[in-house]
Amino acid sequence: MIRILHERQSCDLHVRMLWNSKTDRVHVSVRDAVTGDEFIVVPEPARALDAFYHPFCFDAAAEVGGAPEVDTRLAA
Repeated sequence: MIRILHERQSCDLHVRMLWNSKTDRVHVSVRDAVTGDEFIVVPEPARALDAFYHPFCFDAAAEVGGAPEVDTRLAA
């Protein structure tokens, strides 16, 4: 299950730090509200906050929907 650990919104960007309890991995989702573009960053655990505050400094793991290894479904 995916849990939201932290989220922020600035201008048109919505950034969320998510934790997958099944894989015990953290990833950062970035969505542009104007264009609808969205990508995911999967940082090393020690760099999770860096990725949350500066996601454009990291390589995107994939565009949303393009990476089966990154489960983006939120816990109910």
